[in-house]
Amino acid sequence: MIVRGIRLLLRAGLATGIAACARPQAPQGGVLPEVPLRAVETRPAHLSIVAPFDDPVEIRFAQVVSERLTQGSLADAVVVSPRTGEVLVERSGDRITVSMEGGFRDGTLYRITVLPWLQDRYQNTMEFPFDLLFSTGPDFEPNLVAGLASDGLTFEPVGEYRVDARVEGREEHLSALADTAGIFSFPFLPSDAYTLVAYEDTNRDGEPGFNEIQDSVRVSVAPGDTLVLADFLLLEPDSTAAVLTEATAVDSVAVRLTFDDYLDPEAPLDGVEATVTVAEGGGALDIAEVLHLVEWEAREPAAPPDSAAQQDAPSDSTAVQDAVPLPDSVAAEDLGGDPAADQAVPPDSAVAPADEGPTLPARELVLLLSAALVPEEIYEVDVGGVTNVNDLSGGGGVVELSVPAAPPPSDPPSVPPSGDPAADTTAAPGAAAPPDTAAVP
Repeated sequence: MIVRGIRLLLRAGLATGIAACARPQAPQGGVLPEVPLRAVETRPAHLSIVAPFDDPVEIRFAQVVSERLTQGSLADAVVVSPRTGEVLVERSGDRITVSMEGGFRDGTLYRITVLPWLQDRYQNTMEFPFDLLFSTGPDFEPNLVAGLASDGLTFEPVGEYRVDARVEGREEHLSALADTAGIFSFPFLPSDAYTLVAYEDTNRDGEPGFNEIQDSVRVSVAPGDTLVLADFLLLEPDSTAAVLTEATAVDSVAVRLTFDDYLDPEAPLDGVEATVTVAEGGGALDIAEVLHLVEWEAREPAAPPDSAAQQDAPSDSTAVQDAVPLPDSVAAEDLGGDPAADQAVPPDSAVAPADEGPTLPARELVLLLSAALVPEEIYEVDVGGVTNVNDLSGGGGVVELSVPAAPPPSDPPSVPPSGDPAADTTAAPGAAAPPDTAAVP
């Protein structure tokens, strides 16, 4: 009732303003209604089966639709599938109309999606996309295909991308748009074998472009199916295999290889072949193992404890008791604690490591050698059989590896046997002897 009263007051104010002057203005001050823009009626009705028609589809909203959208244009805010002709979207008052060249033909299931880019005159926006489904022949089959797509390099959800459900040999296709969380759905999808193509339609032409990240998966849909797909990993298309660009010695027996493409860290490396030979006609070093970068990093030894931190640690006996696991027979009250806290310490009570999430693709591999590299030597690294993250095989190349010189040994500091540098009384050659201050005059 309050919202209705506010609307009546606003309408009365607008009517008074229009009658009083030739240039109407928006109402100044007061409380503006905060009601999301929502569709209340459609023609044809949602989930109706109708005869083919040439008239426009009409969607009426509870409020007047503003000419200004939160983003994009009115034509881009409405998606019609299947799209069998040019689409015209128009706005008039509290409704929009959708016309298609050639009309809405027989024997087709249509889906019209209005993106939440529309708003009313008071900048109240739509909470969710609006879907209108109607048929000009086929029944609505009770099934659902839904999924989530992520960026293939960061594994982050890709929001507002497009998914086409394509049937081989058929030009028209159904389309769905993902929400900001990257979730899409196809309700009532007619039974058939589909190729679902997900892509980030940056140029809004309704087709997956070569520079747009994308992925596809094949599914078969039957009545009653509920299919949830989570294996969409959108990547930019690639037509060339990974090329080796650099080789770097990370230690005496490890060589890091860098490629111009990303590699799948979970893909097997059985097919990778590599040789490391002395550049000027020398022999070859045996390759002990080829590892993904994440595998090699997991084998690196942990850093030694900071001795300075250990020296600064307090010698409080309570801290020692907290750090050492207690036997099962020791109760909390024996340490002056709460008897209610008396409980046995279970074995293997180490805290489980936190989930670090999936391993992201990387551009590097690591060669482990059976023999050490010679400092200041130049080697030739030849790699083949590498498969990139787009599943293109045959990658590799030949690059030069320059091993840096070994660091010079550092001289140990001169410390007297006593350990006190101030006690070093050895006189330098030619220096006068220090005065004897111990004798009593």
